[in-house]
Amino acid sequence: MKIRQYTAATMQEARLKVKLDLGPNAVILQTRSFKKGGLFGLFGKDMVEILAAADIPDSGPILAPRPAPAAAEPTLSATVPVAPPPAPPQPTAPATPVASPVPAPIPAAPVAGPAPTPAQAPPPPAPIEPVAVVESRAAAPAMPDKDVAELKEAMGEVKRMLQAVTSQLEKGPRDWPEPLARFYDRILASELSVDLAKEFMSWLLVKEAQEPTPELVRSLEAQMAVWAPCSGAIAPPLPGDPKPKIIALVGPTGVGKTTTIAKLAANFRLLHQQDVGLITIDTYRVAAVEQLRTYGDIIGIPVEVVVTPNALRDAIARFSNKGVVLVDTAGRSPSNKMHLHELRGFLDVPQPREVHLVLSATTNRSNLQRITEAFSPVGVDRIIFTKIDESATFGAMVSTAHALGKPVSYLTTGQSVPDDIKPADALAIARLLTDEWLS
Repeated sequence: MKIRQYTAATMQEARLKVKLDLGPNAVILQTRSFKKGGLFGLFGKDMVEILAAADIPDSGPILAPRPAPAAAEPTLSATVPVAPPPAPPQPTAPATPVASPVPAPIPAAPVAGPAPTPAQAPPPPAPIEPVAVVESRAAAPAMPDKDVAELKEAMGEVKRMLQAVTSQLEKGPRDWPEPLARFYDRILASELSVDLAKEFMSWLLVKEAQEPTPELVRSLEAQMAVWAPCSGAIAPPLPGDPKPKIIALVGPTGVGKTTTIAKLAANFRLLHQQDVGLITIDTYRVAAVEQLRTYGDIIGIPVEVVVTPNALRDAIARFSNKGVVLVDTAGRSPSNKMHLHELRGFLDVPQPREVHLVLSATTNRSNLQRITEAFSPVGVDRIIFTKIDESATFGAMVSTAHALGKPVSYLTTGQSVPDDIKPADALAIARLLTDEWLS
């Protein structure tokens, strides 16, 4: 049996590492998210860590193939320079060959004179046996026999437990305690994907739970948090950063893009004291243009309306002195490939820019999957979920964020501007699920 730890930038990447290393039957024992690097916990990179195990016997150290024998053994003079011996005490004695101080693969022919005696000849080098290369490991102190026995017993217990959990997961709810089987049905009713639902049940089964008590379910929220990683609020540009920072919102019709972009504009202007410019390319709805102009007048920021990609670039150039430029786009049907291609042409703008896909939490999982697949070619960087206050289930939201592999930036909870928007938090999203399951 192998128990290993894996780290990656996203949960999807970490799971792939587990499958490639331990196979598809590996069991995830624990997951957590953390920040790598940064200063005092700030500005660190979000990372994911998985502790997984699989019933695979250890194969021991791997020996490298023995090297093939060389055509001829090198002589000492061919590898190490040899200093010439001191001059002979009798000048009349016949000269003997001297090894050259410069390395030479073939000794020079002896000069005239008597042949060197065996005592004078250098001894032949000992043959060099090829040695198998063993994987380098730090030497570990020897463990007492008692500790080794206890460790083996503990590993055996973990192995038996994993085998039991794997067996129960394969058999399914019919072999689980009835309270767990009912809870599994409730999880699926929240539209959480089957893979994530089984992962949660494996955590319960590992703990040998007979029923999903609120305390036990709440204790697993930190592990659930890695399902929907969050980026938090959009960072305003710092002094010296390229300007302007361009933020575009895309998504299907009716998800609240215009109201959301007005909330972002108000927060950047009022809370961060940023110079903000608003651009809309949503000329399909006259009401949307007027709505954004009204918001701009109230907040005190300029609004421009453009109808072509070139006009968008010109508007961004006019806003080059702004810290942030927010771009509102028209709602697009995920079935209309021509409109999506047109949108992609609009968003081919200078960096730095971020594209946030706006999705409604009230949309079911199959439609969310269809929408994310359609908008992925646009170049989505983040996700914003709206209408949290209107949704009764949150499994589809979590499963979609997990499948897309993009962090969630904001959640909106109403129509009030500039309120009813908050930076996304992974633990808060996990709490939405557990509140639903335990209600």
